[in-house]
Amino acid sequence: MAQRLVAQAVYCAAGYFLSGVEELYERALALLQLSANEFGSTGDVIEYHLIVLLRRVLPRMHHRSTWQLLAATNGDLNRWRRYLLLLARGGGAQLENQPGIAELWPSQITAIRAGLISKPGSMAIRMPTSAGKTRVAEMAIVDHLIAYD
Repeated sequence: MAQRLVAQAVYCAAGYFLSGVEELYERALALLQLSANEFGSTGDVIEYHLIVLLRRVLPRMHHRSTWQLLAATNGDLNRWRRYLLLLARGGGAQLENQPGIAELWPSQITAIRAGLISKPGSMAIRMPTSAGKTRVAEMAIVDHLIAYD
């Protein structure tokens, strides 16, 4: 029973990261808690601690998710829905070779919080190599296209 609850929780969490449907995230947390309770009651220590760890990591992933961060910029997630769905799915015909983007990196989060999307005008971005500049530029371009569509 506990293993089935874990599977359902992972399915719901994946559904959230692919769709941005907040109820799926909440359901995943609830199912993980039920699973932890079940594993705890049967004395399955390793499984219990694994589920507790998953339950601690999931909110962090949620907080850094593209859905949360872009919705927080102006409160209108519908503006970004099409872009985020494509981003979450990944590019190309072979999905296994092009994983989707579910979370943003700390440098990208900093750029968004510094006003990359919410402030009009030009900005300069200075980040180290492989820090996520391309994704930041892409989000700025998408924001401009959406705003002036």
